[in-house]
Amino acid sequence: MLSQITFTSPATLLTHVLAQVPRQVQNDVEFTRHSASAGGIDWLMVLIYLVVGGFCLFVAWKRTQAMNPARWTNAPRYWWIIGGLLLLMTLGRILTVGDAVADVGRNIAKKEGDYGDRSLLQEMLIIQAVIFGVLGTTAAVYFTRKHWRTRLGPVMAMIYLFTLLGIRAISLHEVDAFFRMDMCGIGVGGILETFGLLVIAGFGVNSLLRLHRHPKPRRLFRAR
Repeated sequence: MLSQITFTSPATLLTHVLAQVPRQVQNDVEFTRHSASAGGIDWLMVLIYLVVGGFCLFVAWKRTQAMNPARWTNAPRYWWIIGGLLLLMTLGRILTVGDAVADVGRNIAKKEGDYGDRSLLQEMLIIQAVIFGVLGTTAAVYFTRKHWRTRLGPVMAMIYLFTLLGIRAISLHEVDAFFRMDMCGIGVGGILETFGLLVIAGFGVNSLLRLHRHPKPRRLFRAR
């Protein structure tokens, strides 16, 4: 049974998650109560995601505008992609998609009769999430090797966020307890997410500073 759950097709899992989203949206009162009990950290994280995502799109726009129009097709697309993904993650936090994924996992385990052994399944999924992070990091190092000083950092920070959110969505009890540990009124999970977002924002600031030091677009041909 566990193997059937572990290797559920992504399309099937996505269908179950989308079916849960309307219920999550209608449960806004419960979400607000949970946010208040956590010191407002849920809405604070939504704001942080929104600000950093918007800032990444601003960086992408500034870098594109600074380029020669004839070379816009060679503009760095990674800032556009990162900004768009962060805005999607903002929407995901508003809709509490992570909770929906956890609910889907519990429902599947109950239907398959493996709910009592769910910790083993969750541990297997966490290992898969970590492997995904390692493989993603390796791929990022390879594909950004020519521009590693400017692109590797934000790409690795995004992989870190995806891996972290994946592990949180798996909702293993011991891991949940660790993420909910209170530090200065903020949960450990929120601190770890904020760290990744600040890394991305820091590289965005560095990109703008580099652009300020070299504001003129490069010419296609040198004047004779």
